[in-house]
Amino acid sequence: MERKEENKIYSMPLLKNIGLQAVGKKGWKLTQCPVCGCKCFETPQARVLRDLKYVGMCTECMLRKRFCNKGVSNAN
Repeated sequence: MERKEENKIYSMPLLKNIGLQAVGKKGWKLTQCPVCGCKCFETPQARVLRDLKYVGMCTECMLRKRFCNKGVSNAN
């Protein structure tokens, strides 16, 4: 079963969320979100997904893309 292109995204952890302890972690590369430009990390798993033609973006952009304008209520 082939996935829709819009579902072929993965999130990259934001630097502001996990802090500097991830800098230098084996296989983690500090980069920028291609959507918003925030600093985030590309992980070894992200590189596998990228090679499979998935698109990476920071956690916030991925959540906006997946859940905004989909009829989901954010009310408590």
